[in-house]
Amino acid sequence: MSDFKKGDRVYYNLELHFEPGGAGVFAVVEGVSPAGVTLKEYGLVSPSSLLHVSEPVSLSVNVKDSNPKDSIGVKKAPMTTVPCAVIMEIGLAMLEGALKYRRHNYRAIGVRASVYYDACMRHIMAWWEGEDLDPDSRLSHITKALACLTVLRDAMINNKWVDDRPPSMVSGWVAPLNAKAKALIEKCPNPKEAYVREVKGENQ
Repeated sequence: MSDFKKGDRVYYNLELHFEPGGAGVFAVVEGVSPAGVTLKEYGLVSPSSLLHVSEPVSLSVNVKDSNPKDSIGVKKAPMTTVPCAVIMEIGLAMLEGALKYRRHNYRAIGVRASVYYDACMRHIMAWWEGEDLDPDSRLSHITKALACLTVLRDAMINNKWVDDRPPSMVSGWVAPLNAKAKALIEKCPNPKEAYVREVKGENQ
């Protein structure tokens, strides 16, 4: 941590929320040096709460000393956590579907879970087996799989889907399979390296 004097203006990168297995939600908060100073609005009571402190910076003339809306906005569902390029690629995949079948047809007519599960898995498997781009759209198979899941999830949220999944397996059926995988790995502590495809120097 930098050696600040009490009262120096700094930015705090505070962890506001965290779920195991998920990503943390952070907010950059303007404050002063942590030398005994409390930022009551954000519940900061000691320097041990800090994840990162930047060098002191000067505020732009367009930045207010405090903005009450910030404390409300950071607690709402964010968009800043989603990569923009991925959203736009999904938009292209959805455009293809809109041109073929009419935009938002899945919300007006509804969908069957099995159809979108099959389509998603076909794209995933084609990509895994080395076909990077969907031959029809020339978009990544991963993008097309995301579009399938987007349609299915939207239909689920709006109760416009037919749940034609098979009868459920017994709860916890994955656990014994994971245990067997672990036993196999422990039995072979020095496994041979896998054969992998030649790495390409281009983005797909």
